[in-house]
Parts: sequence; C-alpha cells; structure tokens
Amino acid sequence: MKLFKLLIVIYFFFSSNNSISQTYATDFTANDCNGTTHNLFSELDSGKVIVIAWVMPCLTCITDPLAAFAEVQSYSTSHPDKVRFYMVDDYANTSCSTLSSWAVNYGMDNCTKFSDPTISMSDYGVDGMPKIVVLGGPDHKIFFNENSSHQGIDIAISQAISSTDIFNLNHSVFNTKLYPNPVKNNLTIELKNSFSTEINFQIINIIGETIMSKKINSLFPVNAFQINVSELINGVYFIKTSSNSIEEIKTFIISK
Repeated sequence: MKLFKLLIVIYFFFSSNNSISQTYATDFTANDCNGTTHNLFSELDSGKVIVIAWVMPCLTCITDPLAAFAEVQSYSTSHPDKVRFYMVDDYANTSCSTLSSWAVNYGMDNCTKFSDPTISMSDYGVDGMPKIVVLGGPDHKIFFNENSSHQGIDIAISQAISSTDIFNLNHSVFNTKLYPNPVKNNLTIELKNSFSTEINFQIINIIGETIMSKKINSLFPVNAFQINVSELINGVYFIKTSSNSIEEIKTFIISK
C-alpha cells in the first residue's frame, strides 16, 4: 500500500509540473538505417527512455539535437543503455547515407538513425525543425515535446527515468504482460512465471480507488485471461498483482 501511495504522489507531482503530462506516445514499428526493427512500445515497456529528434540535415538544425544527444550520452555511465537517442529524418525524404554522414560530422555517429515515414512528428503536434520528444514509462508518457528547443530536456529525462524505475518495481516477480495497451474493451493479463498459490488482481484508478478485483488459483507457466474494461472511462489505471507479501503494479490506459 505504501508503494502505491508513493506512486500516486509522484504521478501527480509530474502531472502538476509538466504541461504535457496527459499526452501519450504513438506506437510505431520501423527499421533503422542498419536494418534493425524497433517497436516503440516494446522498448518503453522494457524500461527504456526514448529521446526522438526529428531533423533536416543542415547547419542551422544541429544545435538542439546535438544538445539533446549530449544529455543522453551523460547517462551512459550511470544508466547504461537506459536512455536511447533516435535521430529521425523529418519527412523521410533524406537517404540513410546522407543522414548518417551528417550525424558523423557532428559527433553523433553512434546514435540510432531512421529515415522512415512511420515515425511521424505530426503525432506530437505542430511539426518543428527540429522537434524533440522524451518518452518513458509503461504508460508511454511524453515528458518533453518542443520545437527548436532543448531547454529543460535534462529535467524531462530525469523524470522519465524516475517514472520508469518506480513503475517497474518488482517487475520480474510475476513477469506480467498487459495487452492491448491502450485498450478499449478486453484487457489481456498474461503471467509467464509459475505460481501455485492464489493470485489477486486489482484494478485501481488514479485516485487510489479499487474498482475491480479478481482471484485466480493454481497458475502454471504462460497463463492469460481477460478482464472486460469497456464500462470504465478513458484514463490511466493501475493493475496490482499480489500473492502473499509480493506485489507488482503496472499501468494501462483506456482509450476509446
């Protein structure tokens, strides 16, 4: 219970101090310039913080992406592979070779580069040059969304890391997976760890009220069941999985 109260307090702290706290990322699956496939939500769900910079390779476009890249690099020792920098060509009309050469010229050769229209900056409001966003947490939250600016990105990345760390407490205990997320009607809950004792599930709203609960006995590896959430209103919810003294809290979004 103390963990949940702490989670609620921090959630509202971020909400009151970040003007875009109620905005969430748009998923994509795209190949980078090396041919590696990336799914945004999978990477966020695994605990990564993703910084995306849409750029047009030009001299006047470098200041903000370079500053954002440097900020990401500053976490390479304290949080290895926790924060990732994605450089995306603005309208996917620049070849990967040109984009890569431009990145190398400014010391950003080891970032992940894309020239793929699937990753659209229009999903984050008015197009900008450059546009930079910071995404993090299992609720796929936007912590930073600015055009032609990097001011405050250090705070945004720190908040994203803190949010991810809090929501991922005890993540490996039950190894719970929720999908689809966001959800409209039926939420699937899958546990990949084996338990022979009773497992309790609670759906909790943003003000801490338990609005739905379920118990399951004698679980075995790869167990999945559905909960109908179609009557709940749009918003962020928590699902608490517990057995004896072990608890795990994860987040999902209802969006109809």
